[in-house]
Amino acid sequence: MYLIGTAAVSRFLIPIIALMSSFGPVTALAALGTTLQSTVASGARVLAIIDEEPETEYITGKAPIEFAGTEVKDVSFAYSGENVLDHVSFQIPEG
Repeated sequence: MYLIGTAAVSRFLIPIIALMSSFGPVTALAALGTTLQSTVASGARVLAIIDEEPETEYITGKAPIEFAGTEVKDVSFAYSGENVLDHVSFQIPEG
């Protein structure tokens, strides 16, 4: 049509440019469902953590626990056959 003079170049060029420039937003819109679903799931997990009650109870009205230090002598520990601690000794002083 351009070669025979019945249509100008702008009649072909403008729709092609419009089509090419709309590709990015259409792709983003298509991914919106997946992104939104992930965001909602993450929000639900955060709210579930906030709503959790502590497993331990707060103890009030009791005498405070006194700690005068402790000592560990010759402790060994293996996990799945691999030594993790081998004859460890240490002291933890008060304070």
